[in-house]
Amino acid sequence: MIALALVVTLSASGCLSDESGTPTTEVPDSTSTVGTTAGDEPTASGTVPTTAFGSDEGGKLSTYLVQNPPDDATVVDSADSRIGDATYVQELLQRTVENGPITTNINGSQLDRLDRELEDVPYTSGGKSGYYIRYDGTVVRIMIARYQ
Repeated sequence: MIALALVVTLSASGCLSDESGTPTTEVPDSTSTVGTTAGDEPTASGTVPTTAFGSDEGGKLSTYLVQNPPDDATVVDSADSRIGDATYVQELLQRTVENGPITTNINGSQLDRLDRELEDVPYTSGGKSGYYIRYDGTVVRIMIARYQ
């Protein structure tokens, strides 16, 4: 069964967080599940991904503006050498800061590119999971859900 594994929406206690990282008990429609092929049942969100690089299935990408990153999040500056030349990530950051949050489907090659570009960036797990990157003074949270 092809299912979606959302990496970023559930905390260890089972609570969800909204775009700002504030805990909530409601499942947001846009990130709770993603459509599956005919006959497949969507999987509950919050499952840690088990796929490695090379996913042919793609996934869902979401970015959010974050006013208060979690205390345990490592916020990396967009000029950091680990992502300074990561053109796909830099474009996502710029678009998010200029136009607001993004939620979009991405194909396998886009997912692979994101994986490569974010490979050395610290990942925050738990209810406020994701990659936290400061772009032009604003913190952006990048969340990736993989189809499996």
